[in-house]
Amino acid sequence: FTPTDSLDYTQSTKSVLINVDPSNITPASLFSTSVLTRDTSGSIFVDVTVANIGGTAALNVTLTGATLGGTASPSVPIVLGSIPAHGQATAMLTFPNVGATGTRSLLTVSGAYAGGTFTGTLRVTLT
Repeated sequence: FTPTDSLDYTQSTKSVLINVDPSNITPASLFSTSVLTRDTSGSIFVDVTVANIGGTAALNVTLTGATLGGTASPSVPIVLGSIPAHGQATAMLTFPNVGATGTRSLLTVSGAYAGGTFTGTLRVTLT
């Protein structure tokens, strides 16, 4: 605002209160993806990415369980820490000699975070 008369005008101020509606913010929502590799001893390594597609951070994320073809990984639990909204974290799981190359199997990864849990199951072919 520029007054037309620089000597004779009335000054005023205005304050506006803005209410943010937290019900429109989506909560943390986690999912996982993975890549499998095998070493020369036959052990399978699974590179797991846990992504937060929600609108708020997922706090204190921990992988609590992982099985490949019914065999539990000795790698868990793995603490991933907090994952920001639209962020991700990775972890490496190990499964010693769980099957022959080409075998179809199920990979299940589960975890917990402050306020929830998550589980993902993928059909995989062992490399």
